[in-house]
Amino acid sequence: GWNGGPYIVLPFSGPSNTRDTFGRVVDVFSNPFNYVEDDAFVYGRVAVTAVDARSRNLDLIDDIYETSLDPYATFRSAYTQRRNAQIRNNDPGEGGGGVGY
Repeated sequence: GWNGGPYIVLPFSGPSNTRDTFGRVVDVFSNPFNYVEDDAFVYGRVAVTAVDARSRNLDLIDDIYETSLDPYATFRSAYTQRRNAQIRNNDPGEGGGGVGY
């Protein structure tokens, strides 16, 4: 029931809000894969995940930049709507990220 807070775009992480940013920090520390001794494995997993998410949404991102008068407002609105649907359990998609990420 806590308000998500303002919409922000985190470098390398994408769209978020205050509540979800704190949640991401907790996720990082609670993920056992982040405690693997092999740094190449950890960094490689993060890089592959980021590239995969971007490639799955590249057409949508390009379309928004080409057709929207205010892409920032469009991304903000889409992220907020998707996140609210996820919180209400109305979204069948994967958690996290939002539109474009």
